[in-house]
Amino acid sequence: MNSAKTPSSQIDGAIVTTTTNNNYGNVIQRWALQKFLQNNGYNFISYYFYGYYPRQYMIRQSWILAPLRFFILTLKGKRKNYIKSSSLYNYSKMSKFCNKRINQRLFLPPLNKKYQTYIVGSDQVFHYGVIRNEFFCSWTNFLLSFVKWPAKRITYAPSFGKDVILEPDNPLAQTTAKKLMQKFNSVSIREQSGITIAKKIWGIDAKEVVDPTILLSADSYRELIDNPTFKLHEVKPVFFYILRDTPDCAMQKFTQKIAKDLGKKSDGIAGYSSQDLPAVEQWLKGFADAELAVTDGFHGTVFSILNHTDFITICSNGSKTSGSATRYKNLLSKLGLSERLVYESSFKDFDVRGLPKINWAIVDKKLDRLRKESANWLLSQLANSKKP
Repeated sequence: MNSAKTPSSQIDGAIVTTTTNNNYGNVIQRWALQKFLQNNGYNFISYYFYGYYPRQYMIRQSWILAPLRFFILTLKGKRKNYIKSSSLYNYSKMSKFCNKRINQRLFLPPLNKKYQTYIVGSDQVFHYGVIRNEFFCSWTNFLLSFVKWPAKRITYAPSFGKDVILEPDNPLAQTTAKKLMQKFNSVSIREQSGITIAKKIWGIDAKEVVDPTILLSADSYRELIDNPTFKLHEVKPVFFYILRDTPDCAMQKFTQKIAKDLGKKSDGIAGYSSQDLPAVEQWLKGFADAELAVTDGFHGTVFSILNHTDFITICSNGSKTSGSATRYKNLLSKLGLSERLVYESSFKDFDVRGLPKINWAIVDKKLDRLRKESANWLLSQLANSKKP
């Protein structure tokens, strides 16, 4: 059954999360949560928040503002920081995946149906900077400020995207956010550091759970690969997925060095590039079919693990200092895979041939426990939420 074809009369509730169709991780976690709920007898729609495309266009792509940004950064001596974003159409394949496979509705509060159950998450719903910069709506909508009627409010695996909230003027640390969050019936968060933040700024005891993508097995994603929205191509032995590379492409060069050391060919995907981004199923196929995956992304790490693909997760100098690396550090630590984390500063001396072999039986045992615990938690919070 394709959840995108579920009649409105059979919808049990709505999912509220960030919707950026040029980000593979964001897209696949949206699909995964709906799929998990559907597998367990629940039909939820996912709201689509308007604004990402035109905002990115006006800031980075327009013929007026893009050159202006380039000129200003050049004057400031920061020309290397200029990134001209991809066109509005280079992630059309991801958009087609969403339209075909995700049951989504445009977020228009006055016109949206009133549901009795809402799930907020996953992804960086609690990262104020992401909401502020990417969507034309109030950040409070992601904390269900638009829900003015009695309803069950649950968060599932949202992320703050950082280790701590230090800014005293961050709206998430203010009274409005605290009041909205204290209306929630159940709160779960994806990282341990987020549990600490929630307790500190909201006075809430949250549950740590796994990302929605981990709630499903590799077989669920293989079904997508075997029934793609676009024709797929074969994957080279060494596959890279680099979400945010350095201006001199140090991460891709690092991947090429690894492939050379192994005597293997490599290819991959550079997120946010100006090139036409491959289909979601091609991205999934990269992690499923490669012998080794190299990534700087959280979801790239997840799919390497789900597919038992040998992998390296890159921690850039920027993510190390900003605290954003907490997402994959937390997961790797729980699974006993911290040695797979390679810091950008150690690229020069790194030798992939010295990595110990992964014992997937041990990893699977730990992962299954986390998966079952998280699944049981979510289903218990949803009890009595099914439409008769």
